[in-house]
Amino acid sequence: MEEIKGYIRSDGRVGLRNNVICIATVMCATAVVEGISREVPEIIPVIHTDGCETRRIRTLYFTKTLENICRHPNNYAVLLIGLGCERDNAKEIAERLRQEGIRVWARIIQEDGGCQKDIEEGVAQAKQYLAEAAAEARVPVPPEKLVVGIETAEHIKAEDALSGKGCSAGAASAASATADAVAEWLRTSGVTVILPSVYGKKSETRAGIPIQAMHYADKVEPDGAYHAIDQDGERWKGPKDGVFNMDIPESLLSMFASGAQMLVLSTGNSLPLGFPPAPLVKACAEKDALMEADVFGSAPEALEKLKECICNTACGAATYEESHNDVGDLVCTYRRTNIY
Repeated sequence: MEEIKGYIRSDGRVGLRNNVICIATVMCATAVVEGISREVPEIIPVIHTDGCETRRIRTLYFTKTLENICRHPNNYAVLLIGLGCERDNAKEIAERLRQEGIRVWARIIQEDGGCQKDIEEGVAQAKQYLAEAAAEARVPVPPEKLVVGIETAEHIKAEDALSGKGCSAGAASAASATADAVAEWLRTSGVTVILPSVYGKKSETRAGIPIQAMHYADKVEPDGAYHAIDQDGERWKGPKDGVFNMDIPESLLSMFASGAQMLVLSTGNSLPLGFPPAPLVKACAEKDALMEADVFGSAPEALEKLKECICNTACGAATYEESHNDVGDLVCTYRRTNIY
């Protein structure tokens, strides 16, 4: 990989996409998110099921996760919808993000005229953001600007035992081998790679690649920057050899919220999983799989195809999921685990 093509943000980060997303601070505001997205289907609604009462079983990382989704470089702009009685105030969050140069439009239903009024205003704002985003052009940037999150059948089995029944042990092993090879190729190209932990264990190496284990989130510094902490509780200084390990179960959402502009899912039999704001490249070891994917087969023949697909996606080509957005749209969002 010699270069990627993306959209340079004000802080120097690069987005592979120029999305306009709409997300609520609480599930009670979902009706407005869905109402705006029905009128403007070009935006990406990020739907979750967390509400005020789930605050007691969510951890303090919920707000940070929400903010990191909003500040992601794949976003051109964000529409943030609050209800009004929840702890996370949409307008206060929006103001913090604007100070970082993030484009955010926020409304609180109980303060701003109710659902229908907010939907109408949100539709107008979404159309304006989309027009502005369409006027921007991709520019070539070095691969060092790219962060890729890789999920494999092995990780999925650790996360949900039922998920592993979709393929044979041999296919799952082949999928993991393909993921290892792709991770090494990306690392040597200067790309930062995020790999989830397997069975909650912090591995020192994976396929011979040194791994810096880390926990998902810590705190947002006064400058608004996101900083992770390592397993010793120290501020994370950066990946060793371009690869680090995520000690979390809900990996797709968390890899995105940690800055991954692209996700790679390498499984034996492809699964209907994804996180729509990020392009998801699917590789499936089972050639006769029933589920859809971008690449079929196992290493070495599938490896070169997967590399090519990743390069094309990093330059703007649509993945299968992006081209068929009615397929595999099960969104991994705020599940009730310790992901935050």
